[in-house]
Amino acid sequence: FTGRLSVLNYNLETMTEWKTRFEGEVRGELAGQKFLVDELWDAIPAKEKKSGKDGSKASAEQAGFSDTEINEYTQYVNAKLKVNMVLLLKEIVFKKIKFAEMRTGLDLNNRSAIVSSSMKAYGGAMTSYLQLDMNAPGLGYSLDGTLSGVQTGEFVNAGVDSFFSGWIADLAKDKISGAAEANFWITGKGSNVKAIKQNLVGKVDFKLIDGKLKNWSVLSDGLKALGVNPSGEIPFRQMTGKTRILSQKVYIDELKVTCDDARYNLGSGGWAGFDKDLDSEIQLPIRNDFSPSISSKLGDAGKFAAGQDGWLPVDFDVFGRMASPSFKPNMDRSFKNAGQKLEAEAKKKVEEEGKKATEELKKKGEQLLKGLFGK
Repeated sequence: FTGRLSVLNYNLETMTEWKTRFEGEVRGELAGQKFLVDELWDAIPAKEKKSGKDGSKASAEQAGFSDTEINEYTQYVNAKLKVNMVLLLKEIVFKKIKFAEMRTGLDLNNRSAIVSSSMKAYGGAMTSYLQLDMNAPGLGYSLDGTLSGVQTGEFVNAGVDSFFSGWIADLAKDKISGAAEANFWITGKGSNVKAIKQNLVGKVDFKLIDGKLKNWSVLSDGLKALGVNPSGEIPFRQMTGKTRILSQKVYIDELKVTCDDARYNLGSGGWAGFDKDLDSEIQLPIRNDFSPSISSKLGDAGKFAAGQDGWLPVDFDVFGRMASPSFKPNMDRSFKNAGQKLEAEAKKKVEEEGKKATEELKKKGEQLLKGLFGK
């Protein structure tokens, strides 16, 4: 069969969580063989695993479809089926998340699909490119995309309000703002939570410009004690991050914040797992440096702990579980700076004492010579 679909200016305001104002157009073309709608519909029922093999409630990781089931269902998408479609949406809303001027293209051929998308969101733009391979066991996929000028605070808060609650929401909401530039790449396979986490590989690089860290109690409380940033907000010129996803861990290669009076290294070289419903182990080395104007408020402690440039290191390690992390001060850099300064002062004192002894010896020598020669 072959077919063509064209829909113009259609309004849709329902579909459970979706509240979509569809004022664009859909243009699509189909071509294939043996496409039986009733078989396809029966093959993919509404599915939710509510119990395990022993009758107990299944864990979140068991939810979804098995690789075998996915392989069976995707057989109904015949290899000769072709779809080419473009979808234009003026506005789309899901819970608290809103997008505008969304353009999505679908190209299905030989049981492989390419979905490209571009949209405007939160003062910026987002693009993505998704590839699905129905020939791979468990459904293979890869996704890459970019963000440009997106206002991070509004975007993150909308996502948190839509998908999270409890300690996760408290951890993520109202913590950061700034215009984001980012690119990401993710690949893997699987059709249930467990398989997806086991096979997920990717990377995310981002940069935030002219933003704020808000309600970071560990940092803001420490600054308040020094009389700095009493509002609890830490404005920054730039935040940069480079992360990798591998072996059910997010590795933080770089997470730095640059301010006028401080440099924050918020976990470069650390990692966080995602193996147990997001409440996973974390290991984050926090390495901060404060300007001479701040270190001077600590008196002799700040004087000795600061480096040669006058900047003061304040370090600690975060570890344990994400829901209830532990903090341990790390004084290595401070002790090193203090040791070097104390050593330099001791050396200076020895030199001064030696010079003084030399002068005294010289005087005694002169007096001895005068006694010997009567001069």
